[in-house]
Order: sequence, then structure tokens, then C-alpha cells
Amino acid sequence: MGLFDKGLEFNKLATNVSKVRMLLDQIENKVYSSESALENKDDYCFVAYICRIGIIERMEKYNWKLSTKIIIGINGKPTSVSLHESYIMSVLKLTMMSQINSDVSETVNDILEKGEQFFVMDSQFTKEAIKKI
Repeated sequence: MGLFDKGLEFNKLATNVSKVRMLLDQIENKVYSSESALENKDDYCFVAYICRIGIIERMEKYNWKLSTKIIIGINGKPTSVSLHESYIMSVLKLTMMSQINSDVSETVNDILEKGEQFFVMDSQFTKEAIKKI
């Protein structure tokens, strides 16, 4: 894979971190405004799927150093953070938020670990849609 392709994948990683942060904020607002975590299980699963293929798999594939800086949107402003910080703000935050309900937490962790629930989610998307993540 060429330098251009690797740069494109790095940009997709940053975009996915920003999307996940935005989606988690939306879920957080719903859950804390009286809806339960279980009512939002599909949202959690969708975000977990994005985290798995859009963040975790890219980080594993390219083995970027966790100290590497990326630019993500935070409160509408481009902000430089390390890959380590971006992982905490996305994947780790999702994991922590899902712990509100044990069923949601188990499903989210299964998707993140590429278990059976990952493949259930994966079957719901076309190859074209997956390539855009």
C-alpha cells in the first residue's frame, strides 16, 4: 500500500473518531434524558461496529504509534490529539457508557472483540457501505 493510501486511511481514522464522539454524545443525551441504555442498544451496537472496523482495525493494520497526532473535531473545532487520546475518547468511552446495562455491555464488547455479534452487525451492511467507514 502506497503512502497516499496510508494517508487516506489515516484520515478515515480521524473522521471515524470524530463521528464516534458525536454519536456517543447523542446517545449520552438520550440515555440521561430518561431513555434507558437498553432502549438505545442498537445505537450502541452501531457505534461499536464503527469503532471495530473504522478505528481498531485501522490501528491494528497500520500499527501507527499511539503518540502519533491526528486532527479530530471537538466542539466544532479541529483539535490535535494523540492516537492514544483518540482511542480513549471513542472506544474506551463507548465501553464505559455501555456498562450502564450488562446486556448492552456484553454485546458491545463482543462486537469490539470481533465476536459473534460483530458478524451479525457486519451482515447488515453492504461491502460498499463498509468501505466508506
